[in-house]
Amino acid sequence: MPFPRLLPFLFVLALALPVSTSAAAPNRNAVVLVGCDNRQGSGTVIHGDKGYVLTNAHVVKNVTTGVHAATCVVGFLRDADAKIDVLYEAVPLVTYFDADRNLDFSILEIRKHLQGEVIQKPFPMAPSYEFPETGTPLWLLGYSGTDDALVEREGTITGFSDGAIQSTTKISPGDSGGAALNERGELMGMPSRMVTLTGRDGSETTHYELVDIRAIMQWLDTGTAGGHDAYFVHAEPLRYHQSAIFIESAELGCSVLARAPTVDTVYCIKPNQTRFVFPNAKTFFSWHPSFEKVITASPASLATFTLQKNVTLKPGTLVKSATASPVYVVTDIFGTMRHIPSEAKARELWGPNWAAQVQDIPDEFWTNYTIGAPL
Repeated sequence: MPFPRLLPFLFVLALALPVSTSAAAPNRNAVVLVGCDNRQGSGTVIHGDKGYVLTNAHVVKNVTTGVHAATCVVGFLRDADAKIDVLYEAVPLVTYFDADRNLDFSILEIRKHLQGEVIQKPFPMAPSYEFPETGTPLWLLGYSGTDDALVEREGTITGFSDGAIQSTTKISPGDSGGAALNERGELMGMPSRMVTLTGRDGSETTHYELVDIRAIMQWLDTGTAGGHDAYFVHAEPLRYHQSAIFIESAELGCSVLARAPTVDTVYCIKPNQTRFVFPNAKTFFSWHPSFEKVITASPASLATFTLQKNVTLKPGTLVKSATASPVYVVTDIFGTMRHIPSEAKARELWGPNWAAQVQDIPDEFWTNYTIGAPL
């Protein structure tokens, strides 16, 4: 069965792309080739028993037409010559794409064997590791768009910013959707292309980032507390989840999300004939991944619901005032914040890249929150 390939204008592999000449990367069999319709990329098995694969959304979805592939093909590396010789059919379960917010991931479920050796479950997998530090070695793995070869390069983490990991390793098109593994073969991040439209002619400039695996988990947790646990296997589950023991996971309880035809403001319509307002897009997206479920209602209809208060950022969000330095964590839907007393405590609970997760609250919305006891 032929493996789908990307169109040349989507993925052009640099001919000079170096293949690591050192020892093979750890856990390389967990990194797979992914093909959906005529698009090709890489992926990583994140749950061996359930057969879940993490990849880029733009591999699963035609981002120009919005059409999703109904099924994809996943190819496993099984032989010493680094050739793909085992194929499975996979079905997309979750797909999020929003280039403006650097959101580009999808989760597939492996279902039907197509070709080659039958792999007895669990599939080779890479458990997630959410605690990398500056100076941590990494291996970047991905498949080329020309010869289905696994490209492996080594590097070192140099920092963290805005949900991304900086490293000494260059990210190239063939890596997109692949894996950044530590020396134990645990998944720290996913290379992804980020497209920014530039120029009046609509020309595109393509950037590649190494997305922090925890940023992907936070998106999966949007709207469903602990949603990532349905798909990921943690290398250190107790350590990862200890940061959430004091966070209430109650939901807003919106019956409907609505806005007026000519206004961007979104309201949470409550069952008791009241409405809350999302004060800005950042607050809305801490609760919901997109505007897909927002309906349009007339101003007169919205006015029948009593306006009560602003919605606060979702519990678990790290925050600070836009004009002050102390950092807090939001702990409930009422906007209670608890001060994080030291950098050491922040590192203990949220890992070394905790600062990249902090959201600024504009001063005009600061009074929506109350300060509780420090952690």
